[in-house]
Amino acid sequence: MSPVPPSASPDQPAPLADDGPTCGDAAERGPRWYELDAHDRLTAVDPAWDEFALANDGAQAKSARVLGRPLREFLTDDATLMFVDALLQATRLTRRPRTVSYRCDGPGQMRRFLMTATPLDDGRVRVDHELQCSEARAPAPRYRFAPAATWWRCSQCLAVREPGMPWIPADLLPPHMLALSEREVRYGVCGDCLCQSGGKVRAG
Repeated sequence: MSPVPPSASPDQPAPLADDGPTCGDAAERGPRWYELDAHDRLTAVDPAWDEFALANDGAQAKSARVLGRPLREFLTDDATLMFVDALLQATRLTRRPRTVSYRCDGPGQMRRFLMTATPLDDGRVRVDHELQCSEARAPAPRYRFAPAATWWRCSQCLAVREPGMPWIPADLLPPHMLALSEREVRYGVCGDCLCQSGGKVRAG
């Protein structure tokens, strides 16, 4: 996930998640919100949207190219689609803001965000992204989405899973994983993050 609707994964340069080049304040903060109509189509975005897209080589993700399109077009896998849909539907049904946490790292930088979905009138939802913390980290492999990849990466916490092995948290990757310069992965949602499905009711 990311402060903007991704083109697919936390490594794609288009809106919902990007693991690409950092670029000062625009990359660190990112667009803080967007709005969806009752059919989950993007209807409004943060004024910083285009600045962030262009700073991350995402000209194809400028607001003029994403407004009016359904959010599902920016999600590559069914598990992430169901995860996000559960959050949005829970928000609409309870009429209360709901939150989930997620990672959106960049090269040499760990970033944790809080995503809050707030119900509006007529089935609309506003989605806000708040940077919780950002810390320097050792360089990690660059992950590239590939539909036939045998490795999996969680789209929420960035944990990684090799074939036949359990999920490994992003901060605990073993040396043989960290030694890679690039790795093809498919995206899904790990068991721990699935427990967040639907989000938590935000107090206040």
